[in-house]
This record gives sequence, structure tokens and C-alpha cells, in this order.
Amino acid sequence: MLDELSRAENDREIAAIRRELAQEGYLKRQTGRDKKQAAEAGPREYRAPSGLRVLVGRNNAGNDKLSFRIAGKDDLWFHAQKMPGSHVVLCGAGLDAPDADIEFAAGLAAWFSAGRDATTVEIDYTPVRELRKPAGARPGFVIYHTYYSMSARPLQPQEEIA
Repeated sequence: MLDELSRAENDREIAAIRRELAQEGYLKRQTGRDKKQAAEAGPREYRAPSGLRVLVGRNNAGNDKLSFRIAGKDDLWFHAQKMPGSHVVLCGAGLDAPDADIEFAAGLAAWFSAGRDATTVEIDYTPVRELRKPAGARPGFVIYHTYYSMSARPLQPQEEIA
């Protein structure tokens, strides 16, 4: 949660983190205004070199929504290995995505993780259909058994698509 808070860019993202902490019992329940702001924050959106959409979760609850409700089963899912970070989804091409797009999505996964300041970060990626959420797992937690790994340099995105 501390990593998410350090990456929060606006009041809506902070409200979403507050909502999650309240759901886990660490903070008091939110007011109606806070709930509305948290609900409005969707994933960040970028364009890969070939023009494919790349979506990045903003917090744990947003990661769940992105991975299990927004992403298609053949989209590629990216996450930094063994550290907190955002779920990143490369939409539309599956494992046939161009290498440059895979490197771009992996770079975003590295940037939106606790490894942002590292030279390289190990990134796992897999088709979304390989993701599972264990019963009762906390928001943002997923498991996967079939995946690929690569090293990626954190890539600071230039600008988000509105």
C-alpha cells in the first residue's frame, strides 16, 4: 500500500487507496464523496509502439478490476516479479504481439512497481486466461503457473491517453 501511495498522482487515486485500507479494517469507513472518487478512477491507458492499448492498474482494487473484468482472455498480463506493483495489460495481440510492444508493456510494469529505481526489473507475463484469484485472497493478489519472464528497464511513460 505504501508503494501505491508513493505512486498516486491525484486525489482520486488517494481516495481509492483509502477505500481499500478501510475495507481491510485499517481506517474508518469512507464518506459518500470518497467512495465516488475511488470508483471513478479507471486504469491508466497508454499506446504501445504498434498502437495497441496498454492498461495499467492504479491500486490493488483497480488491479483486480483490470485483470478480471476489463482484460480479454487472450490479452497479455505483466507484473514485476516478487515485488508490489501494478498489473499491466497489453490488449489485442496475445502472444503474437510485436517484441517492441512486449518490451514497452514490461517497461511500464517495471516503472509502476517497487523496482522503479532499479536498473532492470524481472517481469513475468502471461495470457490473462492463465490468472487465478484464490478464494478469500486480498485485492490485487493473483496466482499463475504458466508464464514467461524477462528483464526490463523501468520506462517512465510520456503521457497518458485521456
